[in-house]
Amino acid sequence: METMHICEVEKLTQVFTYFDKRPLLVLLYGPMGAGKTTIVREYLKYLGYKGRVKSPTFTYEIVYDDLGVSHIDLYRLTGHETDIVDEIVDRLEAGYIVFIEWPDRLEEEIKDVEEEFSTVKVHIDIESEDCRSIQIEKVI
Repeated sequence: METMHICEVEKLTQVFTYFDKRPLLVLLYGPMGAGKTTIVREYLKYLGYKGRVKSPTFTYEIVYDDLGVSHIDLYRLTGHETDIVDEIVDRLEAGYIVFIEWPDRLEEEIKDVEEEFSTVKVHIDIESEDCRSIQIEKVI
């Protein structure tokens, strides 16, 4: 596991070197406001995306088909809904990078997916208003 201390959004490109394989499951852990959506937003910009990137909190998933990226937010999930896991697997089987915020909401179900697909776990801790400690664990 590697730990990075990042105080400038532009430095997030250091994290992106871990997203070098497809399909890939990226599990984003951290408290509200830690920067989970910011990582996805900056990664999409890194890939050349010019549009607005917002959190999928209310829609639960936003898909960027042209880039092969899915961004899922499970914060509002109330139960263990297996259809969501099926959608995640479908995206991974199609070669997507699937980012999941709040993966602990489906912790048991996600474990099965982790065993089948390459996974990167990103743990974000708030150090200060501008700085984050980011621990990255690559599970292959």
